[in-house]
Amino acid sequence: MEELRKKFIVEEKLDERRVTNYIERTLPFCKISKEGQVILEVKVTSLQQVKLALVARFLANYLDKSITAEISNHELSTSLNIPEDQIAARLGDLREEKFATSVRKGVSQVNPLQIERFIVELESKDKRKVEKP
Repeated sequence: MEELRKKFIVEEKLDERRVTNYIERTLPFCKISKEGQVILEVKVTSLQQVKLALVARFLANYLDKSITAEISNHELSTSLNIPEDQIAARLGDLREEKFATSVRKGVSQVNPLQIERFIVELESKDKRKVEKP
């Protein structure tokens, strides 16, 4: 029964190998400043920008605990240069699709189980459609 429990009930934590892989695959799309500000390396939709920022902050937290995995609507708006009301709307969409969770009012975090799917989505984009800003 214990062996069955281990197979069926899994932890949501990511191991170091997987996080390293995610960071390497995310590098072509964005970087993070020491202050935690997201720096986009490609031009993507506003929804993808928000997703990328959530993923980047989460991954940066693994490398530097002074950068929180959580990110506020205001920080997203400032980093991405998207109005705060649009950020709130995109985050609402992302919570509905279980990509993000609300930590507290106005602060969100990525669902770690959704990172792989999003990175694959970014990587599969036609190179001509993903342009440098």
